[in-house]
Amino acid sequence: MADAPDRQRSPLFDYASSVDPAMSAFGWRFIVLSYLAVLVPLLGIALPRDAETHWGIVAAVLVVALATLTLNAGYLRRMLATDGWYEPPGVVVLGQALVVTVATGWLNYALSGAGGFYRPIIVVPTLLVAVIGNRAMFVATASTAFVTLTLSSWAQGTEPRHLPAFVVSYCTTWGVVVLMVRLLSARALQATTLTQGIADAAAIAAQADRLDDGLERLLPVVGAWAVAERVTAFALADGQSALLESWPPGTEPCPPPAAALVARACADEGAVVDGPHAVIVADWSEGADDGAGAAPSAVAVAVVVEGAARARFDALTYHYQLIRMAAQLETLVSRSRHIEHLESLGRTDSLTGLPNRRALEERLDLERTVTRRRHEPLTLAMIDLDDFKSYNDTHGHPAGDDLLQRFAEALRGSVRSTDFVARYGGEEFCVLLSNTSSAGAEALIDQLRHLLRSGALTARPAFSAGIATWTEGESNHDLLKRADRALYAAKAAGKDRSVVA
Repeated sequence: MADAPDRQRSPLFDYASSVDPAMSAFGWRFIVLSYLAVLVPLLGIALPRDAETHWGIVAAVLVVALATLTLNAGYLRRMLATDGWYEPPGVVVLGQALVVTVATGWLNYALSGAGGFYRPIIVVPTLLVAVIGNRAMFVATASTAFVTLTLSSWAQGTEPRHLPAFVVSYCTTWGVVVLMVRLLSARALQATTLTQGIADAAAIAAQADRLDDGLERLLPVVGAWAVAERVTAFALADGQSALLESWPPGTEPCPPPAAALVARACADEGAVVDGPHAVIVADWSEGADDGAGAAPSAVAVAVVVEGAARARFDALTYHYQLIRMAAQLETLVSRSRHIEHLESLGRTDSLTGLPNRRALEERLDLERTVTRRRHEPLTLAMIDLDDFKSYNDTHGHPAGDDLLQRFAEALRGSVRSTDFVARYGGEEFCVLLSNTSSAGAEALIDQLRHLLRSGALTARPAFSAGIATWTEGESNHDLLKRADRALYAAKAAGKDRSVVA
């Protein structure tokens, strides 16, 4: 097993989600509202109160407020200068929230007297952190707020024997409010992240032309979207699995999904969650009905997502979102298969099923590269059926088409699996023979001619062939031109023969 790469440890105090320009704008709005909630009530200094104002404490709190305002003004300026890509570290936000919480508690004591009219302001920093901070930040700020509430009430004259009742009523009520804000904000952030992940996946599915390229781009999106440790894509066929793509790079891929999980995913709109593992499936059929009644072989792409197990309620939401992600995978697979089919049609002769001239050119480029590296011969044989026009005129075009089809089958059956047979055009065919000399090509053509004369085809057509062996530095055009000249020499010499260029 390959060693997993070292991952940078996340800080203890951080934001609830990754920060981008949209999240920065969202967070700064909450910060501005928090300042208003803390500072605007100071206008109530002029209102009647049941105790004298402690102006020394008020002055100290105003100094703290001015310091935090100045600090945040600097961070806000940097955020705007970087188009939203710079934010204060989470620990700085936490530090400010704690300081403001304690300072607000003192302000409550200094202004409100025994009535405690300003106590709710103490919870405002906690509400802010509940929206933008992670769990550690939230726990630290909430604990400080409720301790400050209790101490502030005691300092304002609440008898110690009444403090338990205060904690049960006041702190519990505000605690529920804070937890509701936390839950709603977490749900909103999660929904935003999930929606963005689905949107990114949809963009990839709509743009990728090849399955391997699409999966290479899709798996990191799925990994970040699902907060996964590993994501692996497999091709499944006839009970076997083949690895297609894995994320993160350099890590051991996930194990192939069990057949039972794949069956459950297919039966449940393409997705299933099983503890720390989830599977999304997109299936299709490879090939088409060949007219003989044979069913195409079933093939599927399955993506395994491995991460931490989710709580029951979270798993329900996760499963629903996985179904939406499975739809994007289905789109990617369908699109890439359709494009692959169209490309195949563009390289295939519709009558004989052989590769066409375009495919021959592409194969020539590849074979020339291999031949140059291995220092092996590469030979091209160009074949033309003799007197095919007369055969067509005598027996009709359907018979001519049938002859071309049968000749193509015989030609394909007489060469090695490593050789390449193509229809060049009309009644002309080409055979590209790797690691074969001119003499070897001539022997193969003679073998094909003997096969045809022995009755393999009802029509027993005669054909001429021109043979050319590629030379270093020769282009595709020049090689084909030499083979074509040799073919015409064979025609001029009486047909039904081969000529080596």
